[in-house]
Amino acid sequence: YGLAAVGGRVGEVGVPGFLLGGGISFYASQYGFGSDNVVQYECVLADGLIVEVTATNSYSDLFWALKGGGNSFCLVTRFDVTVHSSPSVWVGITEYDSSQKDAYINAVYTFGAYGSQDSKAAIIPTTVTFPSLNETIYSAALFYDGAVYNTTVFENFTVPVMTPIADTF
Repeated sequence: YGLAAVGGRVGEVGVPGFLLGGGISFYASQYGFGSDNVVQYECVLADGLIVEVTATNSYSDLFWALKGGGNSFCLVTRFDVTVHSSPSVWVGITEYDSSQKDAYINAVYTFGAYGSQDSKAAIIPTTVTFPSLNETIYSAALFYDGAVYNTTVFENFTVPVMTPIADTF
């Protein structure tokens, strides 16, 4: 249907951990954290009562506590979340060898400083060191929400600034 929920970027976390822990997403610049997109929780309270928790009902204090506050307040059995139009995205991972370290660090810095000018763009920069090989690999997961992406937002991650050794974007 061309819709997306503000979901996690790392599979090991899971939906409850993501939503109750705040939830940083590729969509965070556009729509806030994952917890900002929860409109209702279904919870089991300590006394066994099952309640619907929203921002405007008698459990509104619990609603606000659950938005990034963790799972110490009740047992959450359902999350109702807002969905957003996102019929097409660009996503992939670029990798660079250690000879491009300075350019990579500059690209990550520049995106951090100016990338928010295009809220549809997101990155996950990662550095992996292989001590036994005396090698460091720099990578960036790149994401863009749109059928056509803004080429300037990722220009520091591409030729001629840097040449990836692997690129799935």
